[in-house]
Amino acid sequence: MAEMLSRVQISPPPLLAGRILYNLFMLGYIFALLSSIFFSLYIIPRKLSKLNPVNFSFFMSIGFFISTVVLYLFKSLLQLNEVFSPVLFLSVIAGIIWATSFALFVSSAISSILNFLDLRRCGRSSREAPIKTLSIFA
Repeated sequence: MAEMLSRVQISPPPLLAGRILYNLFMLGYIFALLSSIFFSLYIIPRKLSKLNPVNFSFFMSIGFFISTVVLYLFKSLLQLNEVFSPVLFLSVIAGIIWATSFALFVSSAISSILNFLDLRRCGRSSREAPIKTLSIFA
């Protein structure tokens, strides 16, 4: 088994955009680091601006849209080579489905917990419990 592993040749990592050499095995760590940076770029300004999440997300999405349009207009100057892949379209659909299901799951979990706590406090059955309205975006 050790002889078979010693015979395996790993090809050198490919070039990214013809200039930057990256390590294929570290790409996941690089993407995780970038996503944590982008997440902090969302959370910290939202907390400092004291806006509600809907308003802040609206203005942030406008900023992403403008920056995407600017990158598209200047892509020839930046020498960005793009390749269309139908998998990207499927990933957008999967992201929308994931976000919707996550919001529904969280709202269901929160309402179940509140219902359980209210039933224990009042000592009532589930048919007698009052219905509470709950907004997860408040």
